[in-house]
Amino acid sequence: MWHAQFSKREFLELCLGGFDRFKFHAERCSAIVPGRGSEKPIDVYWSQDPSERLALPSLVVLPNEDLSEFLSALHASPQGLTPFTALCKVMNRDEANAYFSSSELNVKVDVLPAMVALCMVEAVVHSDGRLNLKQVSPAACRRTMSFAWGKAITSSIPASALTMLPSRWLDAYSMINPGGLLEAVHNTVSAALPILSICAELGSGLPSTSAAGVLAAAILAGNKNEQESAWLKLSEGTTDTITLMALAQLSREERGSYLQQVLRRLSTAGRNDSSVPVCAFLATQVAPGSLDHMDILQATGHPSLVFWYALFAALQAPSSIMAGQGGLGYRVGRDIADIEEQMGSPKADVSYQELIAVWRLGVESLSRKFGHTGEVEVEIVPLVTSSFTYHSRGSKGQPRPEINDYQLPLKPITASTNLNLSSKTRIKELLSEVIAMVSTLPDEGIANKPAVSREKSRKKNANI
Repeated sequence: MWHAQFSKREFLELCLGGFDRFKFHAERCSAIVPGRGSEKPIDVYWSQDPSERLALPSLVVLPNEDLSEFLSALHASPQGLTPFTALCKVMNRDEANAYFSSSELNVKVDVLPAMVALCMVEAVVHSDGRLNLKQVSPAACRRTMSFAWGKAITSSIPASALTMLPSRWLDAYSMINPGGLLEAVHNTVSAALPILSICAELGSGLPSTSAAGVLAAAILAGNKNEQESAWLKLSEGTTDTITLMALAQLSREERGSYLQQVLRRLSTAGRNDSSVPVCAFLATQVAPGSLDHMDILQATGHPSLVFWYALFAALQAPSSIMAGQGGLGYRVGRDIADIEEQMGSPKADVSYQELIAVWRLGVESLSRKFGHTGEVEVEIVPLVTSSFTYHSRGSKGQPRPEINDYQLPLKPITASTNLNLSSKTRIKELLSEVIAMVSTLPDEGIANKPAVSREKSRKKNANI
């Protein structure tokens, strides 16, 4: 790895004039340590010796406050390399220090089938009836928040970056689809996030504080006694108490009748009532190893029900979920597990930060440079790329709903506290705050929009 430092003016001139390897001197280094050893604020890294070959940097690290200014300056010049973040990775110093220090999230692959099932289900929910489960494609799965979350936890990104992911994903959607049904998308993401957080807990080996999470952990561990105990605790007060052993001895018709009984009770239950995961688990017992009851559960009007259903089904029968529909699950799982290298070339068309910088010029100003027709891939946070449907609108600079880049206010950790709190404890706190944060995201620009017909609603939501 090779390293050089530049002033703001030097680096901007270098970008505008083209990277000439004779205009700078790079020294070999063994680690990413931005901001040290020079008064020049910009750190540039190459994976190969730039003096021997013409190559763009692998990584550029800028001071925290200068990242947006630098990207805007590039777009203001006709000679600028744009989108710059499609050519090399760009981070601010805080991000670089977090990503190149020891990672806090180490997720096991055991939860991959669950993440795949959540992607498939979310793609159906976003389509508002335009797609059923058998029509879901890998491309549709890549356009879900669940896919981005799966990429994040399998890439072992820092917990601080994980907290920004939901709000940035929603913000990117609003910028690329300013006429989209943001409220419906927001509700879907809010419903999925508690279940996605449980996946992160399961993969990290964190103990769950919810009864549904405890049941999910017992299923993943394959411990029948713990499953029985967790099920009785979860279903207490929501059904006529029945053990899992007794439930398994019922015929399929009897289990289906039992499920219908609980679904009728669910119609009067609150959104966060434990009846929701209870119904979801019971549905997996009627037709084990499949997602055949998704349509029935979706019709109840409880958005989180289908996500709980997907989680429990995938944990109980991962092979069946992955192999279904001609191996769709394995294809989506392959895409989720395709981890980007920290010093590798970017896979996205543009980063989230550069998307913000270019918004005032109009996303269309970059559309001909995107790698796909009708689609744009955005690096939401470093190492996590998500796909969004994009349609040319023939106008620039449309006002967008302001869903700000919310980063949860992380509590400062003093040196003494840092010694007492484990990494898992800090991750647990962050996951709890992430769930609370999404439900409070503002929906400016949504409430005053004119009513949209159901047919038009379906067409727009299908394009996510």
